[in-house]
Amino acid sequence: MKEKLKKYINIITYYLNYYSISLMFLTLLAVIFVLTIILVGTSEFESIGSALWWLIITLITTEPGYADVYPQTTLGFIIQLLTIILGVGIFGTFVAKILSVFSINIRKRELGEMTIHHRKHIIICGYSEKTDTIITQLLNEPNESKFYNNIVLVADIERNPYLDYNKVDFVKGPIDDKLTLKNAGIENANAVIILNEDNDDSTTALAALIIRALNKKVHLVAEASDAENKDYFINAGVDKVIINNDISSQLIVRTALYGNTSDIINELLNNEIGNEIYIGSIKEKDIGKNYLEIFEKYKSEKDISIIGVKEEYDEDSKVTLNPDKDYVIKPKDEIIYIGKNKKIGFYHKLLKKLI
Repeated sequence: MKEKLKKYINIITYYLNYYSISLMFLTLLAVIFVLTIILVGTSEFESIGSALWWLIITLITTEPGYADVYPQTTLGFIIQLLTIILGVGIFGTFVAKILSVFSINIRKRELGEMTIHHRKHIIICGYSEKTDTIITQLLNEPNESKFYNNIVLVADIERNPYLDYNKVDFVKGPIDDKLTLKNAGIENANAVIILNEDNDDSTTALAALIIRALNKKVHLVAEASDAENKDYFINAGVDKVIINNDISSQLIVRTALYGNTSDIINELLNNEIGNEIYIGSIKEKDIGKNYLEIFEKYKSEKDISIIGVKEEYDEDSKVTLNPDKDYVIKPKDEIIYIGKNKKIGFYHKLLKKLI
């Protein structure tokens, strides 16, 4: 019984705090309305408008509203005195409460104590040396082509490192904690990137399992340190697994063999310079054409280079780079292309870039 009573008291206290500003504002309006009617009724003022204006100015400045207009009766003087007291009390408290709410929200945002209510946002789990680059790249994506609205960082660190970015929110806590992920709005997220911040694949895989249980449709990308654990990540519901050491090692080898390979990859993945890789839906009228036909068409019309096709199946997908020139485009196919921007006249998706 005591537990239930305590629960209800907490609920009532929460809503009183949450709606306190609205209640104070409504109370202030009600008082002004009643005093206005009284003033007009005692013939202190000729109209409701003049009485209302006198009251508002007196409330804000704690001085009579007009230099040459003042109450003529004892009741009028009492109302004036009450109005001045209200101006110091209720109005001052109302302003202070608003400032307090802003201050509390700023503090919560700094300490990661906010509950996120975004929809279609992207969550980054973990804070490492890669986080800055990932967030910068996401923020640099053209607004009209984003498939997410905001970025939420989930990390077990003391303070929000991105206070200066309005589009980046922070939730403090372990990446494999269910409550922390719920506070980050995992149920309504569009995509999640799990960084292997401590090179512990077990923590990353556990976080993936919890995320997939909370959101069946979210696009989930995870970083792993050991290639042998890739199957565990797939079984945990991860859509794409990035083996961090493999990528850097392969890039070093290709650069050693062919010179500027690293420069090419950097340009394609960096949206601050040159060209980039994108994935886009195919136009209906291009279905049934072969790869060579659409390559020549889009190179001529849009100045983009189609380098591959993403084939969609019922429960899987397959990416084919440099397909045969006679490959026939199917209804569910998407094209992979290199271009300077995404404005090529059809719907686009954000490419799931390498971490």
